[in-house]
Amino acid sequence: MKKMTILMILMLALFGCSSNNIQDTPQEPTPPSSEKRDDATQDNESHELISVEDMWDVYLSHYEGIEVTEIEFEYKNSRPVYKFEGYFDGKGYEVKYNGFTKEVIEEDIDDSSKPLHTLSKEDLKHVYELITDSEKDVPEGYKVDEWKLEAKSDMIKFNIEYENHEGGEIEFKYNATTKKLIKKSND
Repeated sequence: MKKMTILMILMLALFGCSSNNIQDTPQEPTPPSSEKRDDATQDNESHELISVEDMWDVYLSHYEGIEVTEIEFEYKNSRPVYKFEGYFDGKGYEVKYNGFTKEVIEEDIDDSSKPLHTLSKEDLKHVYELITDSEKDVPEGYKVDEWKLEAKSDMIKFNIEYENHEGGEIEFKYNATTKKLIKKSND
């Protein structure tokens, strides 16, 4: 009987503590970290790339009212990274997200002047159109390494860079609105 009572007390203590920790401890949001995590892709085991439209929505949900000025995409250590830059109320907001998990991996907020031009969600359609267009001029063995969509003073500009396993690079620069190729370079 004594052993049974001790066993029940231990079980209540174990389950009671873990239950209290889960239910009674308030969960505070984790502040963005400026350090990259090695386990950043574990949350999305399928390793499906989040679309730029979905990442746009994530960025705007974190900074309501922000005006987006630039979006970049690149692979860092074999992981996709989106970088959004925007402006709101005298501040420039630069945020990098893991392209598999939507996790903030870096955030930088500085004083900034109001941009002359900004991007809209409608401008994102140019990304896919110009990637498809540029792929026609890329030899086999090359893959997209990075791209950038940015609102410049005179146009919305789109740059895309392809790389192959031998270190070869091909870069395209477009006027995203007119889809006109500005420059193509091979390294």
